[in-house]
Amino acid sequence: MLQYGTDEEVNQNKDVKEDKPFIAFFRGLTVDPNICRFFFRSAQDVYVAHGPDARMLALELHHTDSILRYWGKKATEPAAKKAKVDSAAPGPALEYLSFRAKGEFETVLHYALFRKQLKLEIWTSKAGKWTLDIEGTPGNPGRLADFLPKAEELSQANIVMAVHLGTRGVKSIGVAFADTGRRQLQYLQFVDNEQYSDFQSLLVQLGVRECLLSPTAAAAPKIVSILERCLISINRRKAAEFKAANVEGDLSKLLRDAGEAVKRSGIMELELAKASLAAVISFFELTGDDSNRAQYVVDEYRLAHYMRLDAAAADALNLVPSNQSAGIANGSIYGLLNHCRTAMGSRRLMQWLRQPLLDIKEINVRLDLVEAFLEDNQFRKDVRDVNGIGRMPDIDKLLNRVLKRNASIEDMYKLWCVVRDLGGLLDCLQRYAGSDAKQQLVSLCFTAPVEKWIEELSIFSTMIQEALDIELCEQSEFVMRHTFDETLTNLRAKKDELRDQLLRHKEKVVDHLGAKRDGSITHGFQAKQGFYLTGNAKSIGALLKAKGSKYTQWKGSGLKFSDKVIDDLNVEYLEVHAEYGKFPAATFGSLLHNA
Repeated sequence: MLQYGTDEEVNQNKDVKEDKPFIAFFRGLTVDPNICRFFFRSAQDVYVAHGPDARMLALELHHTDSILRYWGKKATEPAAKKAKVDSAAPGPALEYLSFRAKGEFETVLHYALFRKQLKLEIWTSKAGKWTLDIEGTPGNPGRLADFLPKAEELSQANIVMAVHLGTRGVKSIGVAFADTGRRQLQYLQFVDNEQYSDFQSLLVQLGVRECLLSPTAAAAPKIVSILERCLISINRRKAAEFKAANVEGDLSKLLRDAGEAVKRSGIMELELAKASLAAVISFFELTGDDSNRAQYVVDEYRLAHYMRLDAAAADALNLVPSNQSAGIANGSIYGLLNHCRTAMGSRRLMQWLRQPLLDIKEINVRLDLVEAFLEDNQFRKDVRDVNGIGRMPDIDKLLNRVLKRNASIEDMYKLWCVVRDLGGLLDCLQRYAGSDAKQQLVSLCFTAPVEKWIEELSIFSTMIQEALDIELCEQSEFVMRHTFDETLTNLRAKKDELRDQLLRHKEKVVDHLGAKRDGSITHGFQAKQGFYLTGNAKSIGALLKAKGSKYTQWKGSGLKFSDKVIDDLNVEYLEVHAEYGKFPAATFGSLLHNA
């Protein structure tokens, strides 16, 4: 009989076995309304929130606390029902709310991190002892980003700004901010008016997600009010983090051209900005990570270079999506204009909208480039449709992983694909046949940089081709080339044999279903699942009537399914695949170092 598969039902707070030692541990944790904690229960593959966090999430996400479950006897006295939400010990019972690790937890994390703007902590149990495993904030999500692959907020720049105020009566403000994805540090020191208008403009121009406040800044009600009105997460830091004594030494480790860069930046003369930069470096622990050495640039931000808009003006213009318009494609000017094919393009568009130019020469250059694409329809179409552009990954994120040396083989393959496809992009750019002035402009802004990238990355491309098994990578099996070792060669031969068996079986399935050999039945591979077949719309009718098949889920291209033969092949193939993946760890580490 055909085995039907359906999506998992929405989890209505799965029961979790009471853990009395954990209750004592949890009640001993420091209570902080700005922190939301989750505890991973591996046995049931769920993340669990307890106490005030569970109650807050129940009310915010489900609009009721009736979904909560309890460990211990639930208190029924009126006093217990009215227990303070900020208390970790509201009564004899400890409430909890559980979320499935797949799908559901992603939604909860996104809400708590970006809508509630809370600091999140994920705790895991190791040998019966609970330890903090992952933590992140709206401006510095860190490893939380791995749980949020589809979050639009993570496709934008994560700007964290430190703010320090002078104490001499004049409203002097020193700020510094970091874009860790682009390895950039910037700073600014200025005197503002009573309404902090320039400070508001700065927040709008940068799209700041989190603000680190020194004690002097946190004590200024107007600063706090502006941040709250702009929906920016506030992070109050200790005065010790704003000590500027070690800034010059830290910069000498972080900057690509340390000595000259520090001299040219001029930051050593700006005490408030220097203190803010010290806080940013401390917050991201930049000097503690060897992968950051000689990777950063630092420069002074030019506030007057762009049109100044305060938060009210930006909201009135609907420049960028707000919490109210989130998920609505045309809910903002950004949503209307964003037809970018890549994440990098979307980030650049967001930056341009937040930072309108004032220099007429720069404005005309930008307009001339737009006109070049607007006037030549074929040129525009060729560039947009060039092989690889639509599939181009988020290069900034991949490079960040490479620099931190935690990139995967799949990441390296994706970067190689980008380099491979640059040749097609260059051919399109070189075919532009506009006016001489526009040809010169296109060459200066696009063609010349692409030519330079191709030349500089040729060694990288060759290295990846020699190290990775490109043939298998193209089939979603991301492994090193088997020629490194005889053991790998034998394993590769076994994989090829099993793959050939699958292809022969696929042809039998096509004939059995009475389908045509025109691609209506295709095969695929996933690292955890193994091989599967996919039937398109033409073959679904026959597939649903077939015996011995089982389907797992709908995909955009059709219906995924398998049968006993495929399942048996997968058992053997995944064993070989896992063995193959273990061997070249040291070799891949060397590859990352060279990259």
